[in-house]
Amino acid sequence: MLLVKEKAMKTLGQSQRTWIKKPWAADDMIEKMDFKRKWKNVKTEEGNKRYQAPNNQLHRSTDTAREKCDELEEEERSGKMDPLYRKVSQLFLRRKYATKTII
Repeated sequence: MLLVKEKAMKTLGQSQRTWIKKPWAADDMIEKMDFKRKWKNVKTEEGNKRYQAPNNQLHRSTDTAREKCDELEEEERSGKMDPLYRKVSQLFLRRKYATKTII
């Protein structure tokens, strides 16, 4: 049985588990979660400091992101599409930078 699993992993490969992503969770929040998780069980003063600072930042950022998501969902439920599109475009605004060609 073990030989079959080894052969299957060599030919098919092992899939990586992915986080179940909440609609309001951003990639930087997930990185903070991973960093925080590394320092969670380190029972020293430095470990406590390294765990608490990202933990507090993470709580603040997730609270604000969850509030924004709730606002957008409320606007969608009430049928107010113009303010909804305006807020979404403000959240995901991508600036276009002018490129300069040097000859």
